[in-house]
Amino acid sequence: MGLRKEILRLSNITLEENGERYLDNLNFYILQGEIMGLIISDAKGCTQLRNLICHNIPISFGGVYYEGKRVNHYSYSDLSDNRVYVIEERGRLIDSLSVSDNLFVMRKGFKKYIINSRVLDNQTERLMAEIGLPIDPKRRVSSLSAFERCVTELLKAILTGCRLIVLDRISNFLSQMELKQFQDMIRELKSRGIGFLYMGNHHQEVFQIADRAALFHQGMIWKVFEKEEMLETVLDPYTISFDLSGSRIREPQEEAVLKLEAVHLYGKGTVSFSLRKGECLMILDNDNQTLEPLVQVLSGNRGTDGGKIHIEGKVFEGEAPADFFKEGVAVIPDDPAETFLFRDMSYMENLTFLLDRKVCFGKLKRSYIRSVRNEYFPKVGPCIDAQKLDGLNLQEKYGLAYYRIHLLHPKVAVCVQPLAKGDMYCRRYVLDLIQELKNSGISVLILTSNYADNMDVSDRMMVLQGGKVAAEYAKEEFYKAGW
Repeated sequence: MGLRKEILRLSNITLEENGERYLDNLNFYILQGEIMGLIISDAKGCTQLRNLICHNIPISFGGVYYEGKRVNHYSYSDLSDNRVYVIEERGRLIDSLSVSDNLFVMRKGFKKYIINSRVLDNQTERLMAEIGLPIDPKRRVSSLSAFERCVTELLKAILTGCRLIVLDRISNFLSQMELKQFQDMIRELKSRGIGFLYMGNHHQEVFQIADRAALFHQGMIWKVFEKEEMLETVLDPYTISFDLSGSRIREPQEEAVLKLEAVHLYGKGTVSFSLRKGECLMILDNDNQTLEPLVQVLSGNRGTDGGKIHIEGKVFEGEAPADFFKEGVAVIPDDPAETFLFRDMSYMENLTFLLDRKVCFGKLKRSYIRSVRNEYFPKVGPCIDAQKLDGLNLQEKYGLAYYRIHLLHPKVAVCVQPLAKGDMYCRRYVLDLIQELKNSGISVLILTSNYADNMDVSDRMMVLQGGKVAAEYAKEEFYKAGW
C-alpha cells in the first residue's frame, strides 16, 4: 500500500477571540482513509476547532492545509468553506422534506428545474442498499430515528464530495447497538479513502474506533496515541479519577419506592423493574426503544397501554397521564442547562422554583430564602447570587439543576442521559451531584443509552433489549457485562 495523502493539516494554529486564546500552537493532521480520534477532556476551544476545520476563519498564527493546498493563513483568511461535513446531534437535514430530496435536491450544484422523483428515489434505494440499511426514500426526515438521520447525513456527505467527515460526539444520541453499527459503516467508508475526525468525550469509545487518537485539552493537543498505545491506562496521567469509593455511601433499603409491573409503553413491549429506597439503578437501553417513551410516562406527558406503576403503595394505570411529580417523582432532562432552567430568572429563583408546589404557602418567606442560600452557598459558591444565568458556565448550570432537585427532595430523581453532555470535569461533577442526591435519601433512576461512567455511581444495572430486560447486574457483577 502506497503512502496516503493528507486530507487536513493544522500547523502551529493559534486562535483568539475577544482577547481569549482558544487554540494554542495546535498541530495535527488527518490522512486519507484514516479515522483520527479526538478525546475531548475539556470543552475549551472545541467549537473553535470544529469551525476552523469547516470554515477558513481568521487565525492569529499558523496555517490550514486541505488536500495539500493552503486554504487559511494567519496573514489572510478569505472566509471560504472547506469541503467538510459535520454529523452532530442537531443535524443539517430539513425535517419537512423526504430522504431523497435531502440527499439530492438540497445540495450545492443541483441545477435541474424539473425533478424526476422516481429517478431520485431509485438512486436513494441503491445507495441505501450499498450500506445495508434500507430506508424508504419517500419518508419524511421528521419520521426518522436518530440512527436513520445519522446514516442519511453520512450518505449526504459522500454525495456532496466531502473527503473529510467530522463525527461530533455521536454516542450522545446513538444507542450502544446503533453506535457499533455506525462505526462498522465508517470503517467500510475509510477503505474508500474518506477521512474521519471522530470527536468523543470518552477515551474507551474513541480508542475502539480510531487509527490514531489525540488528547485535546485547554485548546492544545497534549498527546497523540498510535494504535498500539491505545490502552486503558495510558490516559491516567492526563485524566481525573471517577472513583467514588471515597464518598459517603448510603446503602439502599430493601423496600421499593417505584415499581413498574408489565407496563406497556405504546407498542414498545412491556417493562418491569423496581427501584429501592436510596438506590441508584441504571437502566441501559441498548437499542433506544424504551428510553424516550419511559421518560414521557414518568414526566406525566403520556399514559400507558397497560400494566401498573406503583409509587410507595399507590397504583397508577391507564392511558390518562398521571401527575407523578405530585407523587414525588422528579425528572431531570438530558440537557438541563438548556431545557430545565430559566435564563431570565436569578439563580435563587431557579433554585427554589419548584418549592411552591411542595410547601403550599404561596410566596416563599424571606427567612426561608435566606436559609436556602446559607445552605447552598458552600456547595455552589458566589454564583448563587447571579441575577441571570447567562454568565454561568456549564458546570454551574448543571449544579443549579441538580441542587434544585436536591432542595425539593422528591422520592425519586429520574436522570435522563446525565453524562451525555459536558467535558470530563463536568461529567465528574455530575457524578458527585448524583451521589449527593442518593446520600440525601433520594432514590435515583438513571436512564441512558450509553453506560460509560454511569456505573461508577450505580448500585445495580439493567440492560434492555427490544423493550425487554435482557440482563441484570449487581454492582459487584458489572465486570461480567464486560464494562
